Amino acid sequence: MIETPRTAKFALRYLMVCAALAGIATLLVACSGSHPPQPGLPLPDRAALVNSYVGGRANPQADDVLWNITFDREKNLYSYGPTAEGAPATSGSFLPVNHYLVLLDQHNYQNGLAYEVPGRVVVLRPGNRSTAPLFAVQQSNCFTAVGNVKFLYAFSGASLSGNQGQPVYGKIYLTATGDGKSWTFNGQAQYSKPDGKNVPADAYTPVYPTGYAGSCQSSKGSASAEIPSTTVYNVPTEYRVGPSGFFLENQRFVDVPELSAYGIISAWGLTGPSASLSTKAVASANYRGFFYDSNANASGPQTYPVGFGGVAVSGTAMSGGALPNEDPAQTPATDMTLDFGKQDPLNYGVYYFAKLTLPAAGNLSCSSYGTDSLGNPTCTYNAVAMVSFPERKYAVIVSIFDNSGYQKVLMLFEQ
Repeated sequence: MIETPRTAKFALRYLMVCAALAGIATLLVACSGSHPPQPGLPLPDRAALVNSYVGGRANPQADDVLWNITFDREKNLYSYGPTAEGAPATSGSFLPVNHYLVLLDQHNYQNGLAYEVPGRVVVLRPGNRSTAPLFAVQQSNCFTAVGNVKFLYAFSGASLSGNQGQPVYGKIYLTATGDGKSWTFNGQAQYSKPDGKNVPADAYTPVYPTGYAGSCQSSKGSASAEIPSTTVYNVPTEYRVGPSGFFLENQRFVDVPELSAYGIISAWGLTGPSASLSTKAVASANYRGFFYDSNANASGPQTYPVGFGGVAVSGTAMSGGALPNEDPAQTPATDMTLDFGKQDPLNYGVYYFAKLTLPAAGNLSCSSYGTDSLGNPTCTYNAVAMVSFPERKYAVIVSIFDNSGYQKVLMLFEQ
């Protein structure tokens, strides 16, 4: 913002008010410039220079265990690997370039790419373009929550996730009381893939109870809520909630004989906004992140960095595309369009009429075909977008579905 005499006078008055009210703890937090809390969650701390995360890998390359990921921005070092005791870790140095972290191996060749919101969330591609990503959050301790905190989530890409009747996205509520170790999940609802025309139907398999209890445990600066297998809920599940509301759910269907075909499934999400969002503001913001296709051109997974936004194409749509040569210093292409469509009036931040349009070359099983302004063929997919506003910056997770049942995921973070 350009400072004018009026804004300078306002800033001075603001500081004077803060100084006068320094005895009030809540205003001390506001005056210090700390990040605002998400609805119902504790006030997040400032990010440290060294941050560790735990996350799950997208299908079809999901692991039997979660992964630890650490980035040290003081020394520009990274490490990642399975959380299992004694499991080998991959480590090296990184170069920060325009919000991305370019991972280098011991010979200083690129060995992966990551996008980190320090101390909050990281999306890691631990290898080249044909590697599935990990979505990981930082939860350092157990906490209490005010009221019933709502989360929106999408399942990570997989062929099973796209079939009719199976869940592709959902919502769930958390209450955390007492000493912060007693967590109860309730109001869970899951939905099948949208068709672009109607309200998505409830998913019917696998079946989930609407509520179940768990216990939050912390150790060595990391915390999670474990849901044991019971007669009420028989899928061993682990939840992690970051300080600004980024959300990870890891479900072990392999441990349930009748559901073992689902394997290990990660759900990636964020807190639901407390009020309706301005779709025009969402579409006008500037984003960077990753696009993941679980079966690109019927030849396996592909993950690559993308940029979107800056100027809305219309009131609900924004353009973007891949970063040339996967170089974070480059300007992204503009051959993709994400149209959010209409926001769900009952679930703020959910857009189940969203559509993603890509160049048609190599893209299969489109929901519909068309042409761009230059006459080039395009491919449009039905999608559901989930948007939140953690710490006054938009975060977007979009699940896109093709007609063959394969899922794509777009993860975007406002700059």
